[in-house]
Parts: sequence; C-alpha cells; structure tokens
Amino acid sequence: MSHPPRGIGAAALAALLTVGLCAGVARADPVDIFGAGFEGHAMTSARTALDVSGAAAYYDPANLAMATATRLDLSVSSVNSSLTYNNQNAGGEGFAGAEVGMVLPLRGLLKGAAFGLYGFFPTDDLGRVVARDPDSPQFLQAGQIHRFAVFSGIAYKLGPVAAGVGIQLLNSASGSLNLTTDEAAGTVGQRTLQLDLVPTAAVVLGVAVDALPYLRIGASYRGAGDVEVELPSNVSLGPLGIQLVLDALTYWRPPTWSAGVGYHGKYLSADADFSYLQWSQIPNPTLTASVNTTSNLLPPLLANTWPLTLQDTPAFRLGVDVPLPAGFAILAGYSYDPTPVPTQLGPTNILDNDRHQLGLGASVSFKDPLGLASGPVTLGVCMEYEALVWRQAMKSNPLDLYGDASYGGNLFTAGGTITMRFGDTP
Repeated sequence: MSHPPRGIGAAALAALLTVGLCAGVARADPVDIFGAGFEGHAMTSARTALDVSGAAAYYDPANLAMATATRLDLSVSSVNSSLTYNNQNAGGEGFAGAEVGMVLPLRGLLKGAAFGLYGFFPTDDLGRVVARDPDSPQFLQAGQIHRFAVFSGIAYKLGPVAAGVGIQLLNSASGSLNLTTDEAAGTVGQRTLQLDLVPTAAVVLGVAVDALPYLRIGASYRGAGDVEVELPSNVSLGPLGIQLVLDALTYWRPPTWSAGVGYHGKYLSADADFSYLQWSQIPNPTLTASVNTTSNLLPPLLANTWPLTLQDTPAFRLGVDVPLPAGFAILAGYSYDPTPVPTQLGPTNILDNDRHQLGLGASVSFKDPLGLASGPVTLGVCMEYEALVWRQAMKSNPLDLYGDASYGGNLFTAGGTITMRFGDTP
C-alpha cells in the first residue's frame, strides 16, 4: 500500500512561524547614500543652495525656479560596496543604475515658474525587500540600497526669492495569502495570493534667496519616506486554521532639515551645507507578526519588539566646482555623516558607522555638433568613495549568540553623464 506524503501541515506551520518571527530593519536608497545627479555625486550632495538641475527636486525644489534654461541630464552609474564584520566579508551590493533629470522653466503667463523631475532606476529590478531578525548582524544604511527613487517638484520665483514643493514617489504593498491543505491526502488544495501596490508620497519643501549677486541661500525640508509591506496569511490544516499577519517597514528615510550657502562666481562655485536628520522619529521597523489559531493548540504568538532607540544626527557637506579654460571643469566634495545608532551592548546587531565621503568629477562643455541642443552640451565623469569608520561593540552578556562585534567597510560609485541645454528663458 502506498502512503500519501505526510507533514504538509507541519511544514506549512513551520514556514509560517519561521517567516513570522523574523524582523526587518528599514533601509536607505542610493540617493540617500550617494546623492542625486552628476554634480551631487561629485560634490557629495552639497547642493542645497546651488543645484539647478532636475535633482533640485530632491535637494531644494525652490532652485528649480532659479534655472535659466531647459536642461536634460542622462547618466549611468555603478554602485559597489565592501562590508566587513568580525574580520569576515559581510557581503555588499553591486549593481548599475540609470539617472534621468529634467528642469523646465515655464514661459509666457507662467514665467517665473519651473517644473523639475529626477529619477534613479536600477537596471536589473526596481527594488528589493529584505526582512531579517534584528539579532542577526546587518548594516542599517549600507546593507540594502538597491531601490528606485523618483522626485518631482514645482517652484516659483518672485524677485530674488523662490519657493518650491516636491514629492518623492513611493509605493507600499498589501495583500493576502490563503492556503488550504488536506493532511490525510497529503495535498495542497485552494491557493490564492493577492498583492496590491499602493502609491504613497513624501513631501519636499524648499526656499531659496539670491541674497547678493553671487550669493544664494537655500533651505529645505524632506519629510519622512516609508515603504510598508502588509501580508495577512491564512492556512487551513484540516480542522485547524492558522492566521499569520505580517507588517514590515522595509524602507524609511528620516525627516531631514537642510540649509546651504552657495557662492557662484566666474572662477568658482562652492556650496556649504548643514543637515539635521531626525532618526529618533523612526517607527517600529521590525517585521511585526501575530499568529492566531482556531483552537487552543497554540497560544497567540508575537514577534520581538524593537529594542533600540536611534539618535538624531547632524551632517556636514562641502562642494566646489572650478571652471577651467576650453570648457573644462573640476568638481570635488567632502561630507561627514555620523551614525544614528548608539553602541549596542544588548541583543541587537544593527550595524551602522560614521561615514566620511569624498567625491571627484570632471566635465567638458561644448557646442552641440549635431545641432540638437541650442545650448551647450556637457559630458562628465564622477566617482565617490565612502569610508565606514571602524566600530566595535562589546556585548554585556557573555552568552550573547553573536558575541562582540567589530565592523566597517567601503562604498564606491562611478558614473558618467551627458547634459543638454535648450536655450535661456527670455
């Protein structure tokens, strides 16, 4: 006599419990780590006061109205990271992406207004969702940066003052999974899966003032951005019904206040920025889970709660753009971002480091030989290096599963761009 496969219900239950009792940590995206646009990469995001490309929708949307020409930027970039945990390779991400930026000053009755758009798109897929137990060693900001980013904005200038508003386009996911098993027959019956992508947005506000002919002051606020995944799962194991409700915050960017002072002269442009990131406002970023049954065989189960409080942090950035003869230019930048994660003596292993970043770029501008652009065309190359300052955590519990930790790493990006301009606004 043949016997049907056994243990389907037990396997399904084990899978649910394994997934449900994991927890995830909110991640960053490439724009948060490396900046937006060619100048943003080369100048380490010191662009709050002077950026007049489509990337201004991210840095300070008010500066869109400071643009005097329609501008289109097309870029490609490669991102790589090398992360180390306890003298072992902790992995990292390597992927390529494409950037598109556009700023369009309006004319006629709408003169003084402008529209801008910026997007970063990984070339293999648009994003990745990762959820792991917070006890498991994982990098908070540098570990999962594989995600698309899209910003758009509008602005209006009146005299020396401009104001703008933008949004970051995001999407959350919600759905349900239903599974019925026949333990006696050893088969899986009805299976249904529904997943809805729900668009969401994060606001960006900005103001810019031409205080002097060569001096501009900019300030911006980027609201918190988040991507949430919710998936209720229902499994029927004969007379036993199990419901698992999963809710994960897979991406979160802190509310960020920025101010910058920019000098734009004939022989030098420079931007000095200060930002304040409100990491302490992060909601529970763990993959919360609850397990309920229709019988008393299992008590309700809940996932671990988030036991770590993050700290608000400042960030400092400085960038320069030096024009050279024959249309050439050199760009460079430096930034310092302290970590929001305090030293962890308890059970969590959320890895994060102070970050020093160096940027370098070169460009050349010339008349379009094909006549497609009425203004100059610019070709540029840039690279960034980011050092994660080595850090150690001595655990208070000698029986800690992972023990003491030392960790750090390096991040790299390199890219090229073409910029086309289409005349000055009359």
